[in-house]
Amino acid sequence: MIEPQIINLNNQPVKNLSYKFTVEKKGESGTTNSSQSGNFSIAGKESITLSKVSLKVLPKDVYSTSLKIFQNKLLILEKNEKFITPVKRTKNL
Repeated sequence: MIEPQIINLNNQPVKNLSYKFTVEKKGESGTTNSSQSGNFSIAGKESITLSKVSLKVLPKDVYSTSLKIFQNKLLILEKNEKFITPVKRTKNL
């Protein structure tokens, strides 16, 4: 499960925010893309989960995530990550 979260470390609320969260998974079974977006506000000293995405991940799958946060339609934060699922090794006897 992938759950992008945002934390407001300030005491003041932040309004007029929106997000776009994209997940891409590539593996032997093909490519899967998922994109979610929405509007939100966040209170001071609050943490919120923006989205939840569940993926079936197999060994050697590669998946990438991109989270963009906008305020009044202006990009204020962008985070991109890439993950490679490890291959499960069997013990040779």
